[in-house]
Amino acid sequence: MKSAKISFLGLDNAGKTSILIALDRKYNFIEEIEKLKPTVRVERSSFKFLETEIYKHDFGGQTKFREEYLKDKDKYLSDTSLLFFVMDVQDSDRFKESIEFFEQIAGYFKEIDQKLPILIMLHKFDPKLKEDKKLIRKIRELKKEFFGWLPYHDIYFFESSIYDIYSLIDAFSFGLSQIFPKKELIDKYIESVGKEFNTTALLLFSENGIAMSEYYKRFLNDNEKENVKTQFYNIQRRISESSDNVYEFSDWISAKTRVSGVIQSFMVGYLKFFVLFIIRESNEEDAVKLLNRFESIKEDLAEILEGLISSASVTI
Repeated sequence: MKSAKISFLGLDNAGKTSILIALDRKYNFIEEIEKLKPTVRVERSSFKFLETEIYKHDFGGQTKFREEYLKDKDKYLSDTSLLFFVMDVQDSDRFKESIEFFEQIAGYFKEIDQKLPILIMLHKFDPKLKEDKKLIRKIRELKKEFFGWLPYHDIYFFESSIYDIYSLIDAFSFGLSQIFPKKELIDKYIESVGKEFNTTALLLFSENGIAMSEYYKRFLNDNEKENVKTQFYNIQRRISESSDNVYEFSDWISAKTRVSGVIQSFMVGYLKFFVLFIIRESNEEDAVKLLNRFESIKEDLAEILEGLISSASVTI
């Protein structure tokens, strides 16, 4: 089976393990995170995605372990396909220390001539801090410290928090898209269908909750998008726990916008995927007609996914 290695690095208490637990659980994980103990060296886990075994390496961030990784970089860092570097944006006293560690890690991949996709997770940017102008300025300045590495690596920034599960899912899903280059075929198809059907939202997710592709109409604001995702995860969970494979619904995503939608699971080989199709309600008859047309896209979507699965070429 094809495989890929994802490395999570950063200082101690940056939140690396918390991110991984949140991504695995998606619900009711705060109590578990509050009881966490510091990670000792490297904890490894794996999951399957598009018939590829994804190995997650969670690197403990205590000083003695960081020194150990840097003394034997080949042993710990080689074969990495994707790197998440996690920083605690609430701990500005350690920004310098964190950047110095990052530069040693990034320098290793530069030395071995590997241009790596790197996601800088500006973590613990909790919802209550999103209006903190002082912190926002600090984050803006912090990003500039990484610009010198842009010629050598593909660097992306994501602001995240365990209290905003979608911020974590978005970052992780985007990261995976960087090591599955043909994923753009799905994005183009989802966008074309979204526009053809005049949908409010069209989302495709894998069984383990990874966003394969998302399309939203331009008028949707961030809160409405979050309501769409909340609707999706609640219903996906319900479908997964039952024998049903389809669920139709009608609901408000804002005070002014009522939508109709359907979530359906479908199989590609033995892999399960979920697709969410949402349209703005005009009248019930029009909504039913459009939702019935939704069936026509599944075969095309399954064919594209089969091609993506068979062509995935990530190996370690």
